[in-house]
Amino acid sequence: MQDQSISVQNGFIYDGVKSIGNARFNFWIDIPVDWDAEDRSENGDGYFLLPGDNTVDLRVYGGHVMPENDYTTEMLQDPANHPIPFYFNDGYKGVSLTKREELYFIRTERNVHIIFYAKAQKSWLEKHESMLKTVASSLRFGRRKE
Repeated sequence: MQDQSISVQNGFIYDGVKSIGNARFNFWIDIPVDWDAEDRSENGDGYFLLPGDNTVDLRVYGGHVMPENDYTTEMLQDPANHPIPFYFNDGYKGVSLTKREELYFIRTERNVHIIFYAKAQKSWLEKHESMLKTVASSLRFGRRKE
């Protein structure tokens, strides 16, 4: 399998973080320099983020808002998922929600959802909550750095 880890060609480094972009959905996110990012998708919708812990599943991806059967919209409308407002670094208001041992940060603009997703044991999510929020807050459309 070809190594598709983040490289200088599809990202850049500043202030201890790497900024990676997705051409298909025109979004960027900043991740710690000690993480890797791999595009394992078949359709170019995002990246698996690799923090060095194999028990953790972190991803960032985009998707079109669909008129019917839109899984993300359904999650946002389900009060059992505890959706709460979440503000990104540029002041844009999105949503974070918790679904079992999954955490989602969702930004929707121009009929596109971009999502930072974390799945791990509850104790790991609680321990790393601040770091996850910092990474999620950097999620943005069309710009490398704020």
